[in-house]
Amino acid sequence: MGVRVEVCEGESLTSALRRFRKYVRSANVMYEYRWHDEFTKRCEERRRRKGNAKRRAQGLRSWREYQRECESEANWPDPPRPSL
Repeated sequence: MGVRVEVCEGESLTSALRRFRKYVRSANVMYEYRWHDEFTKRCEERRRRKGNAKRRAQGLRSWREYQRECESEANWPDPPRPSL
């Protein structure tokens, strides 16, 4: 997949570079690059999928879900303190 951004007349190079980076991010180019960067054998892929299925069956959450939950709990207001 080729990504190309042309610099318009009167446009600075930094703004064109910013557009390029934004396009790369939205097109998931880096994700594709990392995905195809390394070869994995079929047995390794099977092992990974089997482990993921086992975790799903046990009801374990992913690390991202755990982080989101911790962040949401951290944003809760402190409970009221009893007055003495």
